[in-house]
Order: sequence, then C-alpha cells, then structure tokens
Amino acid sequence: MNSKDLELKFTEYQRRDLSRWGVSDYEIAQLEQHAVPVVRNYMKGLASIEDTRSTFNRLERALSDSQKQVNELEIPRSPGAKSACRMLAYADYEYGRNHHGEPFQKTVNVDVLGKRLAALRDALRDAETIVELAAGNLQETQRRTEVHWEVVDSIHSVVPMLRPSRGEKSTFWKVVDVCYQAAGFHSVNLEATIKKYMQMFDEGKSSVSKPVA
Repeated sequence: MNSKDLELKFTEYQRRDLSRWGVSDYEIAQLEQHAVPVVRNYMKGLASIEDTRSTFNRLERALSDSQKQVNELEIPRSPGAKSACRMLAYADYEYGRNHHGEPFQKTVNVDVLGKRLAALRDALRDAETIVELAAGNLQETQRRTEVHWEVVDSIHSVVPMLRPSRGEKSTFWKVVDVCYQAAGFHSVNLEATIKKYMQMFDEGKSSVSKPVA
C-alpha cells in the first residue's frame, strides 16, 4: 500500500452522511480501512476514457500521416520520392530472392511496387476508419464493459445489513458512491456495476449471504 492509499479518508461531511444513513462508527472505520483502498487499487488499474481517447488520437494521426506518405510514393513527383520508389522496388526484388529463393518478379518492376503501395494505402484507410469508429463508441463501450461488481462486494461485506438496491436514492447506492468518492473516483458507471452485483448477490456468489426469507 503506498502513501496515497494511506491518505484515503472520508471527509467530515461524508462521515456525517454515513452516520445519518445508519452506518456505525465502527463500520465507517472498516470502510475507510478496507473497502475504500480496494476501490482505489481496483479502479486505478482501469484505463480512463481520457487515456484511451488520447491513444486513439495518436493512432489516427499516425495512420493519417502514413497514408500521406504512401500517396506521395504512389505518384512520386519530387526527386526524393522518385529515388525512394526505385530503391523500394529493388528492395522488393531482393526481398523475394532472399526469402523465397527467387524474386517475386523476374526483374525490378516499379509497377509491382505501385500495387503493393495501393494495397497498403487501402489497408491504412480501413484501419483509420476502424479507429474512428472505436473512438466514436468509446464512452458507451467503456460504460458497458467497465463493470466492477467485486468492488461493491467489498463494500457490502463491511455493511451487510444494507439491502442491495439500484435506486440512486437508496442507502446502498449512496454508501457505495461515497466510498468511490473517498477513493478519488467521482464519475463511474455505478448503475451497471450495482446491477451486476445484485445479480451475483441473488445467485449467492457474493461474500454477503442473502437473508433467508
């Protein structure tokens, strides 16, 4: 546990709210000592939407730049581009001879290189389209996939008298939310997470036993 985890504490307002919701002083201390660090350790291992978006942005720029470079070689105009095409065509010839025992073509052929470049350009364009689609769906995708019911289980194990509920105004939701906030996470997908926890709770897979009817 690092120094940042040791500093995880409820604020006075959060303590007051927890007490008002029926959580005892002992349970508040247990939440602070055990549950909140679990939230912190689990959540800090997940990529944020901002981090993922930044990765997509870098990838989009790289693919776009690569397409521009390929386009310059497909229709070489500058002396440098023309020279590069000749050298690439010869390298293509050499590659075939060195790796397949004989060249892909019998002689150095710039037209063959052109076909390879066209295929590469199309592949880069498809890749860029896929990245743009993934980036556009980013928030909804992470909303569906980042469900961490085990974290809610660690909270509920400290306050087992609380009845699991998906209602945002329920005591259960509010206690879970406060623990996430104390761990430094204020915008998480609690609805899906608590829904999944309730499913595991109903199936008897949580650490808290379901009360006998």
